[in-house]
Amino acid sequence: MTAAERVRGLLIDATGEALCGACLALACSISLAEMREVTEALMMSGSFQHRDWCVSCHSTVPATASAKCAHCGRAFLPDEDALEIDGDIFHAACLRDWPQTRTSASRGR
Repeated sequence: MTAAERVRGLLIDATGEALCGACLALACSISLAEMREVTEALMMSGSFQHRDWCVSCHSTVPATASAKCAHCGRAFLPDEDALEIDGDIFHAACLRDWPQTRTSASRGR
């Protein structure tokens, strides 16, 4: 398993929880320089977001978190389609179900 795969897995397992490069590097047993390269590459995928606080060491430092769907709260996996609307990110499947879910909810079902 590559360092990028390990980091992706850690961040997806902790969906929405941001981890800094130092904590990720320690968890993956790689250098901080290598971790910076990995997190920069992950940010290019669109499935991850920058945050300003690490939940592990509680430091106010740049951190990376797996993006989560504004509708269902699940993480975005590499092969899933996602759409951004007004700053919120949704799974394409959630958007297909959303109007039906809202209509049912408004009728009290």
